[in-house]
Amino acid sequence: MAKVKSNILLDGVSGKEGESLVFRQVRGVTIVAKAPDVSRRTVSPAAKKHLNKFQRAKDYARQQMRDPKVKAAYHVAIGDYMNSPKMELIDVSSYHGRMSDIIRVLTTDDFQVTRVHGVFSRKTNPII
Repeated sequence: MAKVKSNILLDGVSGKEGESLVFRQVRGVTIVAKAPDVSRRTVSPAAKKHLNKFQRAKDYARQQMRDPKVKAAYHVAIGDYMNSPKMELIDVSSYHGRMSDIIRVLTTDDFQVTRVHGVFSRKTNPII
């Protein structure tokens, strides 16, 4: 492990370089270390599930990047995938069992809600 002091090329650098070096920041100092050997690392089922979800989030964000309006918000798109919209209010007062009946849903999200879809059951206690 090496500490880098007053080097304008490496100031603030973090991440992995190739397969051998890792740069990180600790209390304003750049640390350079040998990359860890992860070949025998075991990943818990919960961590594996999270890593898979993050991979799907990256795929989703890349797909969204095709839209110029969304491209400016790349990191927001990843967060959008990781944090689902919340249904705050469900108003079924106009619903009488017909396909054309209206169910009003108030949703919030950290990015934007463009549509709501799903299955509604009368057994669900709606918030009115």
